[in-house]
Amino acid sequence: MQTRVLRSALRHVAPLARSVAPLHRRALSLSAQASKAPALHQLQGEAAAFAAVEPPSIKAYCKIWRDADAVASAEMARLFHAQRYEDVIVAYVEMHPRKRCLDNAGLHALLGALNRLGRYDEVALYFRALKREYKAELWCEARRDVVLEGLYAYTMLKRGQKALNVLQHCVGRVHLDAHHFRNALACNATPPESKRHPWFLAPSIEHAVASAKLMTDHGYFVPPALWSQLIESCLMLERFDDASDLLMAYANASLILPLSTLVSTLLLPVRFHAPSLATKAALAYIAHPSLATALPSLFDSVLTPLLQNPETSFADVESLVQAMQAHGICMRPSILKPLYVPFLVRTLPADAFLAHVASVPNVLRVSDFVFGAAFYSYAQQKDASSCAHLIDYAIEHDMELTWKAVETMLKLHLEVRSLDAAYELAQLAFAGKSAQDVADAPRPVFRMVVETAITLGHYEDAVVFCDKYLPASGDELTATMRLVRDVAQRLVESDRSTA
Repeated sequence: MQTRVLRSALRHVAPLARSVAPLHRRALSLSAQASKAPALHQLQGEAAAFAAVEPPSIKAYCKIWRDADAVASAEMARLFHAQRYEDVIVAYVEMHPRKRCLDNAGLHALLGALNRLGRYDEVALYFRALKREYKAELWCEARRDVVLEGLYAYTMLKRGQKALNVLQHCVGRVHLDAHHFRNALACNATPPESKRHPWFLAPSIEHAVASAKLMTDHGYFVPPALWSQLIESCLMLERFDDASDLLMAYANASLILPLSTLVSTLLLPVRFHAPSLATKAALAYIAHPSLATALPSLFDSVLTPLLQNPETSFADVESLVQAMQAHGICMRPSILKPLYVPFLVRTLPADAFLAHVASVPNVLRVSDFVFGAAFYSYAQQKDASSCAHLIDYAIEHDMELTWKAVETMLKLHLEVRSLDAAYELAQLAFAGKSAQDVADAPRPVFRMVVETAITLGHYEDAVVFCDKYLPASGDELTATMRLVRDVAQRLVESDRSTA
C-alpha cells in the first residue's frame, strides 16, 4: 500500500522540483508550478508521509533481466543528461516490474544517477548483480561507461580490493585513464594518526601496490605525493621488494620529478634501515637525461645521509662514488673531510683506503688534505698499523710529513710499546735536517725521541740528538732534556771505561 502511494506522490511532485545541481540531494517542494499539480497537503491518505523523501532504494530491484527495454533506457539516458538524477531512479523503479532490463545507455544512466546522489552502496550492489549475470561479457568497450560507474562507487566506498578487481578485469578489454588507476590506488589510503603510522595499512597495502603496478604497466605514473606515501608505507611494513620496485617508477619517465621531491623519496629507505635500496634507486636515476646538469647536487644530497648512517656499507657508497668517477664529478670539501674520509676510515684499513682512492682520481686524490684527514681519523681509532701505512705512503710519494703527524705517530708507537718503529720514524723525520729545520717541531717530539733512544740503549745517539737539536731556550722541558742528555753522556762514558 505504502509503495503504491509513494509512486503516486513522486509522479505528482517530481515535475515541481527539477534541479540542475548534479550532486546534492534535492528535497521535494512546492514551486511556482503548484497550480499544475496538487499541493502536497492535498494528497490524501498515506501519501503525505512520503512527501519529502528521495526516490526509493533500488536494492529490491537488482535482478538482471536479459530483455532490454530500449524505450525506458532512452528516457533514462535523456533524464540523466539533463541532470535529473532523481527522475532517473523513479523511471527505473516504474519500469522494473515489467521484467525488462536496461541497455548499456540505461545502465550507465541508472548507476551514474545513483553515484551523483551519493548512493554508492546501491551502485555496488547492482554492479555485483551485473558481474554475476554478464560475467566476461561485462568487460568490454561497449559497456565501458557502466564499468567506470561501478569502479567509481568502489573507490568512494574505499573498497580497494573490489576496485583492483575491476582494474584487473579491464586489462586488454576496457580502456582506463590515469585517474581511474589513481582513484583505485588512493582509496586504499587512510590518513595516519601520526608520522609513525603508514598511509596504507597492512590489510590494504597489497591492493594498493598491485593497483600502482597496473598503473605503471599501462604507461601512467603514480602522482608524486601518493608515490612517496606508498613507498614509505611499504618500508614501514617491511615490504622492501615492493618499495624497491616502486622507487624505480620514474626512472624511465620522459619527464623527471623536481630534484627535491625525487631525492626526499629516494632517501626514504635510509630511515628504515635499508640504505642499499636508496643507493640502488639513485643509480637508476643518474642516467636520466633530465638530471644531467643536476648530478653534482643529486650525488651530494644522496651521499650526505648515507655517509651519516651507521648502517651504510662501503659497497653502497662505492657504487655511487664510482658513478661520480664515470661522470667526472669531484667530491666537494664540505662532504669529503667531515663525512667521506671518516666513513672510509671507519670501514676500511689504510691499504684498502688507498686502493679505493686510487681507483677514483676524478673524485678525490691523496692530497695533503686527504692524507691529514685520514691519518688523524685512524689515529683517533688508535689504529697504529693504518697510520704507519699512511706514513710509508707519504714518504714514498714525497708528501710533506707534518710534525703534528710525526708527534701523533710517535705517541701511538709508544702506547703499544713499538719502540723500534718509533725510533725508525724519528730517524726518518730528522734525517738530513738542521736545528733550524726542526725549530717548529713540537717539544714533546724531542722528549719522545730521546726517551725512545735511551730505552733502547742508544745512549750515544741520544747525546748526539740533544747536542744537535735541543734549542737554547731555557724552558722547563729543554732544561729537563739537558739533564737527561747529561745522564746519557755519563752512561756512554761508563760503557767506554768498562770496555
